[in-house]
Amino acid sequence: MKKRAWRIIGGSPLTVGERNIKGRIKNVLNFKRPAAWVLIISVLAVILSSVCLLTNPALKPEFLGATAVPSMEKDQINEGTRVGENIKKGTPREVVLKIMGEPDFTLSGLYGDGYVLEDGSTEVFYYGANELVYEIKRSDAPWKLLGNADVNRDGLKESIYLDQSQRDNGSVTLRICDSSGNDIWSEEAGTSHAGWTSLFLCEQGGEDYLLRYLPGMWQGYCTYTYTLFTLEGGVEHVVRSNTIGFDVNGVNKLDAPKMIAFAEEVNALLGKSTLLLSSEGGEYSFGPSSADRFFERYSWLDATPELYADGDDLKTRLVKYSEYAVSNHR
Repeated sequence: MKKRAWRIIGGSPLTVGERNIKGRIKNVLNFKRPAAWVLIISVLAVILSSVCLLTNPALKPEFLGATAVPSMEKDQINEGTRVGENIKKGTPREVVLKIMGEPDFTLSGLYGDGYVLEDGSTEVFYYGANELVYEIKRSDAPWKLLGNADVNRDGLKESIYLDQSQRDNGSVTLRICDSSGNDIWSEEAGTSHAGWTSLFLCEQGGEDYLLRYLPGMWQGYCTYTYTLFTLEGGVEHVVRSNTIGFDVNGVNKLDAPKMIAFAEEVNALLGKSTLLLSSEGGEYSFGPSSADRFFERYSWLDATPELYADGDDLKTRLVKYSEYAVSNHR
């Protein structure tokens, strides 16, 4: 005769369904079976993770195996973080933007964001290809206000600043901010030959313009260009421009009348201009100051003083130099 299975509580016989449930429980609690250990370890892991997350929420990203991204709540973004004190090398750009806000200016060469701090100093965060901060530079020299002028024709005067925060890296920047303080235009001037430029504020008919003058020479071949422009919508709108090309090697005869006309045209504009920034000749000149020393007189003529007589005007000097250069080139 088969033995009956009995209830755990009480003495009544077990039904068939109850015997099946009891058997499953017995199998699960059979520690000698590998499946039992897997189940037990999984349950303990879930319990442990829940306890860790409840007691220390900061462990959540690492514990779940995700990459931890630094974050900062609004109440942590105070005056200390505004100057970037909590930003270190390796910080993602998205975190820098969260702490510092949108940049006041961006670099056109190296990848980076710049900020103008409340004390007038600047701080620049440089990023690598992975958009992680790899260098932080701060300049205690504030932007210098050079003047105010309505160069974008919106009826309000813009502020013109000289930014020397990147001078150690070989460039100085002229920046123009609108009446709300937004950086609407900028241009760099470098001391390397390719970076030479001169920028002026020019007044014509009671209105303000920007004037760029680039008298370039490469191994005796010259291209001189001036551009008079405004900044409607933050974009350069050319009002007037002219270019002249010539060589001083004697390959071709100089067109003295044409060169005189170009010089007079440029000098008429410079006569109503104020220097803002120049790196011509590999040396910086900062405004606001007179533009007189930038008047075009083709200074390379001074290298051959023996060719000229006292009282020779510019046209005569050009003719004499051209005859000398052509004859020596042959």
